[in-house]
Amino acid sequence: QYRLQYTIKTKTKQTGSGGRNKSKKGNKKTKSKTDIIHFDNRNVSSLIDRALIQLIKSSEYGDQLMTKLKRSDDHKNLIKAHANNIRVLCDNPKAVLAKAEKVSIEKFLDELIIKYEQPSSKKLRSKIYEMLSGFIDSIQSENALFNSIYERISHWLSMGNPPNLDKTYVKLLLEGNIGDILGLLLISDTKAFQEQIKYSTRQLQLKAIPIADLRTRLRNSTENAIIVRVSGLGIKPRVYQTIQAFLSDVPKNVNTSKSKYQNENWAFVNNPWLLDKIPKILKGERIFLVIIDCLAIGDDETKLKQLKSIQDAAEEYNKWVILIVNDTFREKLSNSNQSSTLLDVKVPALTQQQMKKCFNSLLNLYLPIGDKYNQLSVIMADTASYLNAIISNLDYLKDIKTCLRKNRGKYKVELPHEIFIPNEFIKAKPKYYLRDIMMNVEADIIIQGVNINILNKACSRWFNKEKKKKYMTYKKYLSMVKQKNTDVKYEHYTHDELKQFNAGSNKDEIALLLINNGNELENSLKNRNYIKLNYIACSDKKDVYSVFVEKYSQGLTLPTPFEYAEETAEGAKNHLSIVATKAGYGKTSYCLNEVYEYCESSSGYKRDGKTFTWLLYIPLADAPLNSSEDFKSMIKNWLTKKKWKDWQVTVLMEDMKKEDKVFIILDAADEVDDPKKLEEFLSQIPSEVSALITTRNYNVNKLKLDNADLYTLKTYTDKEQEDYIDKFFTAKMQKLGNICAKKKSSKQNMAKIQEHVQKIINLCKANRQNFTTLLEIPFECYLFCEIYSNRIFNGTNANVTVETLNSPLLNELTTATLLSEFVEKELKDFLTRQFKIPITTIDRNPSRLSCLASSYINTLMRFAFRQTFKPKDDIVVQTLHRISYQEKFLDDIKILGLGTLHGNDGKYYFNFKHVKYREFLTATFLIKEILRHDTYYKIAVEAIKNYRFNSDYQHIFKLATQINISERPLLPELKYAQNRLLLWKVLGNQSNNTSVPELENLFEVCLNGYSINQVQQLKSDLKVLSQEAPTLLISTLDKCIKAQEDK
Repeated sequence: QYRLQYTIKTKTKQTGSGGRNKSKKGNKKTKSKTDIIHFDNRNVSSLIDRALIQLIKSSEYGDQLMTKLKRSDDHKNLIKAHANNIRVLCDNPKAVLAKAEKVSIEKFLDELIIKYEQPSSKKLRSKIYEMLSGFIDSIQSENALFNSIYERISHWLSMGNPPNLDKTYVKLLLEGNIGDILGLLLISDTKAFQEQIKYSTRQLQLKAIPIADLRTRLRNSTENAIIVRVSGLGIKPRVYQTIQAFLSDVPKNVNTSKSKYQNENWAFVNNPWLLDKIPKILKGERIFLVIIDCLAIGDDETKLKQLKSIQDAAEEYNKWVILIVNDTFREKLSNSNQSSTLLDVKVPALTQQQMKKCFNSLLNLYLPIGDKYNQLSVIMADTASYLNAIISNLDYLKDIKTCLRKNRGKYKVELPHEIFIPNEFIKAKPKYYLRDIMMNVEADIIIQGVNINILNKACSRWFNKEKKKKYMTYKKYLSMVKQKNTDVKYEHYTHDELKQFNAGSNKDEIALLLINNGNELENSLKNRNYIKLNYIACSDKKDVYSVFVEKYSQGLTLPTPFEYAEETAEGAKNHLSIVATKAGYGKTSYCLNEVYEYCESSSGYKRDGKTFTWLLYIPLADAPLNSSEDFKSMIKNWLTKKKWKDWQVTVLMEDMKKEDKVFIILDAADEVDDPKKLEEFLSQIPSEVSALITTRNYNVNKLKLDNADLYTLKTYTDKEQEDYIDKFFTAKMQKLGNICAKKKSSKQNMAKIQEHVQKIINLCKANRQNFTTLLEIPFECYLFCEIYSNRIFNGTNANVTVETLNSPLLNELTTATLLSEFVEKELKDFLTRQFKIPITTIDRNPSRLSCLASSYINTLMRFAFRQTFKPKDDIVVQTLHRISYQEKFLDDIKILGLGTLHGNDGKYYFNFKHVKYREFLTATFLIKEILRHDTYYKIAVEAIKNYRFNSDYQHIFKLATQINISERPLLPELKYAQNRLLLWKVLGNQSNNTSVPELENLFEVCLNGYSINQVQQLKSDLKVLSQEAPTLLISTLDKCIKAQEDK
């Protein structure tokens, strides 16, 4: 625009050395360089402009003025540089500027740089005139040309970014009406649309597939208005192909001037700001058709009104409008126009034959979605999946083709050394301790199949007679029974007797313990909460008081099952399943292997006789659960986080609306911090989607998924243990063999390692009696292999004998000793990697590990404790505040090998690789604080007192007592008996609401898993310190130790 309005004329000069003007003999003398701005044919600028230039050149006033006008430093420097090359003269410039308006000053500053930096436009003017002469008859001179252009173009340029204009469009600017001039604004979008379609069809070698109904209407309506609303799949390329087909038909089928129907006379619009100009454009002569992408411009009320105006203009001026819509958008558009001009077209998907033509040479390629590589030919065969529809949608063909791969990628299963030995997966029926139900479920109890004498003995043992517990109701029951039958064989209440109970009791507080062999009582209890149990007859002492729950009132929360029996009864499959086990039984390994099998298969995910197109694995601890979003939105957020493409997310969302297309594995529900968010999330799972949720035993009833099918994983058999150990060491051997081969090591080392591996396998078989119940847990079996492989492979030059391998660890094998040595191994590996300290140097003095790694391990322990017990004080934040170079320290924490660190700005969360690492470090934290009476002693003691009788947390205290009995480098104080008793004192502390049965139950849990040697060690400690320990603690522990010895 400025080129057309302004020019800068430059006279050149020739300068000599020293900057003075000289003329040499034989050379033509020239004047010095002077730049003069011409403005509207006036020599130099206005008086105000001259005053401004002079001030900028000669005083600080110019700087102050530009600062006041908020000019940047760069802008100031440019203005100064150009002003210094302009020769002006103005008397009293400050007085001149005092009368000037701020707007005119700003305008001059804005234009100065552009005016100065333009080259001379004389040649440009001549060239343009030469190009257009003879083409535009009405222009007779250069000045006439520029005046005409300026009039027509000045307003148009202010509306948006102009396209590159050729001489056809310049003629329109000069001679056309306002509608045709505004039509030029659509050129950019139209050309971009054309290029995009041409590129994608050329890349895909796609032949034209016009829309038959639309093509016919265009042929038959050349003199009438047309309004077409097009929806369906692959709309844009199909509409473009239809227009091209129509234009090729014009000479044969249209009895009108061909010049109207040309490729440059239709337009495409996807910018909302252009909508209000389209009615004027349709009024012009050039544009006969406008395509509007309604899905891109939006559907608010203003846009809908503008679209109605466009339709009215099309009818008034006999023009054509094609609206690209979806079904929802079509409903929002006004339906008032029901004339023959309106046509609704649904673009169908490509047929199988058309798809094969599009992908003829690509059918053997693979399309990765998530972690699975899907062969294109298999996708095309699954017509029920929306993935098939996406492929048949021309809009996505370009994206899909760029994703295609020649080879199927291999899915790397995230298991140690990629080893998976399946343990039996069974349908489960939970077993409960009767005591837990009586203590924790506020409901009337109907129990079937129990001997009354056994029950009486149990109740007298469990409950403190000085407290109002549910056994009080049981006593009332006994007294009534004895009045009627001294043999206590009466097992059935009448309705009248039930009324007598209810009449004398508060229905909200007192529960009835009823022994019953029939179903009559259920009707009498329908207005009260009740639970119906079946007693389990079992010879094993620990199961004497176990029951199955047959039925219970809605809204009751059951306690944690202590184990699961196999459910043999077959029933209808529910779309939801729960896998519940104790920690370490391989829930996550099972899930990861299911994903591996799915990704490696050439078809979908097969389960329960069905084949699902999709299997989605989501660790719930990492899932973006948000109570403000629905289930599908949260799944979409997860996929976006995993970097799925938009069209891939669309496919999954659509397939979630269909039966048996999507299967979702939701792993580790027990690790979600907010149970309410989890409950809401699970309650929204659509009935069309099948899902498997894994959780630990204690959390299964909190999920409140009463209709879900329940499954569990059994422990390893002897054979499965041997298989895992064999595969683990074989994998280690192969890895080491590859390293040796690269280093050209001798085969002697490998042979020696093979010998050690065989020793360890034989050792396991020989000692199976001592620790088979521990290694039957898959995670403990893994830990065992990691520890012993570390001993073997890190000591290949040492003389590893059976005696070396048969260390104290093997004799005192517990979960705690395995975890202790494993964590120590990870710390040593970290110190070796980061600080280049040889392991032999660390092992030479046991105190070195504690000293070198104390800051790291203490921080991890506090992360673990905070995540387990959620204390009021944030002990992690307090810990990090005391650490210098916090960011560098946290970088080290990230690579310790026990998990991953998330967060920033002081808000951090450590995601442990396995929940048992977190529980072990929590237990270690409790002992450390008690032993050393450390900073968080009170918080640790409070956590023990508050949670010791909660069955959801007792496995942590069990770990703590196992750590407590063994001396480890991280807690050297435990070598003294008086220190080993400190934890027991806190666990056995008798507060006002503590009963002996509760303590006995806690101690039984803690001692379960002690080796014979550890039991004897604890017994010896108690004898030595009998004077220091409370009598009740001694007597209760003695009783539990005797029971453990008998076992």
